[in-house]
Amino acid sequence: MNAIAIRTKRLVIKDLELADAETVYHYRSNDDISRYQSFSPGCMDDVNSFIIENTKQFNIQDNWYQVGVFCNQSVIGDIGIHFIGPDNTQCEIGYTIGKEHQKQGFGKEAVMGILDYLFNVLNKHRVVASLNPCNVASIALLESIGFRREARFLKSIYNNGEWEDDMWFGILKEEWKEKTAVDDRRTSRESD
Repeated sequence: MNAIAIRTKRLVIKDLELADAETVYHYRSNDDISRYQSFSPGCMDDVNSFIIENTKQFNIQDNWYQVGVFCNQSVIGDIGIHFIGPDNTQCEIGYTIGKEHQKQGFGKEAVMGILDYLFNVLNKHRVVASLNPCNVASIALLESIGFRREARFLKSIYNNGEWEDDMWFGILKEEWKEKTAVDDRRTSRESD
């Protein structure tokens, strides 16, 4: 049984399963992808453990939960949701789209689907994302859907043998509702 099942225009966002491990290993072990990730598998056992450990408890404070991003029934990426904050009212998200599926709007569509679910179904107050400031495409994605830059921490993350900066972005539920209302009005005018 899926803890989460979200449908967008082109995607389904749902639980990862062990049957998805080979594809997850393929895109997560790509050097262009792994340089910005906290999880980069060395072998298939790493991916199996990652899926098993991160699909146990959904919407439990201080727990990470990983879901797959599926297009045409194939996993093309994944999104991690970290349930945090007082009374489990906030989340941190992290997202990965396989290299061959990038630059097609899948990341934006998936993140928007997750935000809609977190704010409108789970009634979360705030969602944040942390990323490497060199990940320009990810910064553009977040800002295009209404996230604002909140902080930059110098050399605060040790990754691949180096200290790297970390940038934090955030969006409040009311900001998301305003953003989607504006987008809905814009779409309505364009179709008139």
